[in-house]
Amino acid sequence: VSPLSCSKSSNLPVTYSCLVPATANAGVYYLYAKFPTYDTTYSGTLSLINNSVKFFTATTMQDFADSTYCSSATTPATTATAAGTTGAYAGNTAYVPQRVLYDIRDNETYTVRKLADGNCWMVENLRLVGPFAPSSRDSDVESGSTFTLSESKSGVWCTTNDSACYDQSFMYISSTREYGAYYNWYAATAGTGTYSSSSTSATSSICPKGWSLPLGGTNGNYSALYGYYNSFASMLSGTGPEFVLAGNHSGSWIGGTGITGRYWTKTAPYGNADAYNLYLVNTNEEVHPASYNYKLFGFNVRCINK
Repeated sequence: VSPLSCSKSSNLPVTYSCLVPATANAGVYYLYAKFPTYDTTYSGTLSLINNSVKFFTATTMQDFADSTYCSSATTPATTATAAGTTGAYAGNTAYVPQRVLYDIRDNETYTVRKLADGNCWMVENLRLVGPFAPSSRDSDVESGSTFTLSESKSGVWCTTNDSACYDQSFMYISSTREYGAYYNWYAATAGTGTYSSSSTSATSSICPKGWSLPLGGTNGNYSALYGYYNSFASMLSGTGPEFVLAGNHSGSWIGGTGITGRYWTKTAPYGNADAYNLYLVNTNEEVHPASYNYKLFGFNVRCINK
């Protein structure tokens, strides 16, 4: 690591402080310094762990409201097959930067990764349940939001594809924690996505602050992600996006578990009825990153760091 930026910080004893660049790779470095005034030579070794990389110092999902947490981590190669969970892996594209964070809203923990598309993603399904009123302090909502996340009335899901579905928020089965909660589009967008939303993207979501629903469509975030992890197996990979085939809630029941997976985006195509989603189905190992379906359906949520 050369040259270092060094300055004398003390006279008694004589002390020099040197700043190691944050971009320096982890490893063992040999140090040599000569101080002619004091007729002294110093040599030794330094093990550089590189824990100064902000990505590996985050503790909460909301820390990522500061975008430099994600940008500080190295974008991994698509061929990376191992997770790097400490700063010791910083700068090495063979490792996927990974961190376990907790959501300050309910203390649920989530694994996040920086993926080959250069973005940080949740690689677990959101499990936020209510009753809960997101605020701009802790959630991806506009200041003054009045949206309240609440469980579907008597456990019955709305089956009319119109504004009557607004208060049908989520369904969660704790025994299948890995599936996360199922949200209709109105809940996933924290009430800013409505039945009349058409050819537009919602402005809020139930994601943690600093995170949001992905953009949808052929130019959206899921389409771009699939450009890197361009197979069904890669999209489910344990060092990639790790999507889960949790099925969906489609009225009175949850179906397709182990067979299909659907994930909401913030974007509605032309027309009132639908919103874009990622659709995975293992029958023929298909991936449809710009699928669209009725907003009333209960799909899963993954959040991307904005």
